[in-house]
Amino acid sequence: MRSMYHLAFLLTLLSGDLSAQNGYTFYSETPMHFSAGPCMGVGHSFIGRSTGTTFIPTWNAGISTSYFRGKHMAYGFDLRYSEEGSRMNSENGLLEKNIHYLRVPVKITYLFGDPHDDLRLKLGAGPCVGFKLTGSENEARNTDLGIVSMVGADYKLLNDVWLDLDVHYYRGFNDVYPSTSRSDMNNSLFLNFGANFGF
Repeated sequence: MRSMYHLAFLLTLLSGDLSAQNGYTFYSETPMHFSAGPCMGVGHSFIGRSTGTTFIPTWNAGISTSYFRGKHMAYGFDLRYSEEGSRMNSENGLLEKNIHYLRVPVKITYLFGDPHDDLRLKLGAGPCVGFKLTGSENEARNTDLGIVSMVGADYKLLNDVWLDLDVHYYRGFNDVYPSTSRSDMNNSLFLNFGANFGF
């Protein structure tokens, strides 16, 4: 019986040592497996060409998630309410369009540095789909598909609590107004910030 206790003790130590080497333990001083938290952003958007457009304040808010695998890779998705549109000068004066989306960006992120560092820079990209919500222009397409790229940094505020600051650029692939002869794609640039809590 004593030898069984010894064997169990050795297996526990071994499994803990292997987990620590691979960065998969769950103690607060080790890298997180999964994180989630609130996020929001402010920025500018336009539809079609940027020529003739003027600044229109836009914003988004929602929840961001990430799953960390190894020291440098993270995979995740967001759920964001996003207010977008365009404002431009025309012959009839200032023309403004407003579209509200439920955005779901899927992110693949590379983080520089070590998981124990307080500050980590990161680069990421991935597909993003948007579902038009009520209150938007009726002529706009119901779904919007594109790609989002981002650069930013994570700062460790507490154990398993990180502050995020990212610059996101979105480029749409779909024509927002298919009934017109022009091809008008969504474009947006956001400064996003939030907090992630590790589990």
